[in-house]
Amino acid sequence: MFPQEIKTTVTSKIIFLIPEIKNLKHKIPFSREENIRVYYFYKKFIMSFITQVSALVIKDEKVLMIKEKSPDISGLWNLPGAHIRLKERVVDAVIRGTLEETGLHFIPESLLGIYTSCTDNHYYHFVVKGNITPDQESGTISGTESEWVSLSEMSNRELINARQLENIIDDYLSGFHIPLSLLKEDLDFD
Repeated sequence: MFPQEIKTTVTSKIIFLIPEIKNLKHKIPFSREENIRVYYFYKKFIMSFITQVSALVIKDEKVLMIKEKSPDISGLWNLPGAHIRLKERVVDAVIRGTLEETGLHFIPESLLGIYTSCTDNHYYHFVVKGNITPDQESGTISGTESEWVSLSEMSNRELINARQLENIIDDYLSGFHIPLSLLKEDLDFD
């Protein structure tokens, strides 16, 4: 059974939506502005699941990091990576994301962990530990700045999800890792 407070809240939200739903019948087709308004109105009732992958590369006790350029997170530091595309393997996504954001070729070694967080969406964050090809140095590609940041200096940076990054580094320092062979990905579905 739900507590009375939750029942009341859910009931009031449903009652609030009924007139809005009735109004929708009379407004089809929507103008572009109405579509945007309705989308953002209903988005708060819908949660998406987002899968992303990051590369953890540590060389000489320094972590390879990128400075984000997306408008909503511009200037914040993060591990290089990408969102996992439909039918893309985790390993392929981390190689692609690292190359796109740093220009470096990533060599995956093991899965450090799967970290979850929930804000407006539910995020599944695969972190893959590995190295880059030995003859490469960090640089800039596609306007994204990459840099080797010492573990001690990380606390002085503005980080995306600092608490999760702290857990990732703690897991790395503890020696924890999962063999990539344990990732069983069946992507041949119709």
